[in-house]
Amino acid sequence: MDPAGAPWWGVPVIAGGFLLLGAVLGFVFNRLNEDRKAKQAAAIRWDSELREIGAEVLTTVNEMTRTGAVLEVRTLYVRGGKPDRATLLQAERQTNEHVESLAGFLVECQLIAPPNVYAALNRISRSAWDFQGTLYPNSSSAGRVDAAHKQLLRDVWEFVETLRAHLGVETGLPKPDSNNE
Repeated sequence: MDPAGAPWWGVPVIAGGFLLLGAVLGFVFNRLNEDRKAKQAAAIRWDSELREIGAEVLTTVNEMTRTGAVLEVRTLYVRGGKPDRATLLQAERQTNEHVESLAGFLVECQLIAPPNVYAALNRISRSAWDFQGTLYPNSSSAGRVDAAHKQLLRDVWEFVETLRAHLGVETGLPKPDSNNE
């Protein structure tokens, strides 16, 4: 070894060390990046499913409360009238189909939804069931139908806000005006 200079093998050893370090770091960072991309792709896929289910839930609730015999029952009660037994039975049958649809959405969400979104959808399902129960001919009254309808609207609003927060969409939609619904 020459006391005035570096050993002849020093440069190749240092270069080799940096080469190995670069290969290890490249592998580690590439692996982390691929894992992040895979998680992001899965999240996008499940979020897309949740978005579709959310839209179907909103459509189902709107059809349940704003069409056919149910709308007729609500309108009669608001105007101070009382629906006949046949109208109430028809409204109850109509809501039964929608309640079953909501139960199906709930089952789908058990697999893919985060707990807070699932809980909000579960509250809608229970409120829809309660709303349907107010339409039975022997137990129907204006106050019960109105209270159950307002609770269902509050639960739908909460579900929308929870789903929007999960999807990263701005929240803060106005609460439904119970007097106009």
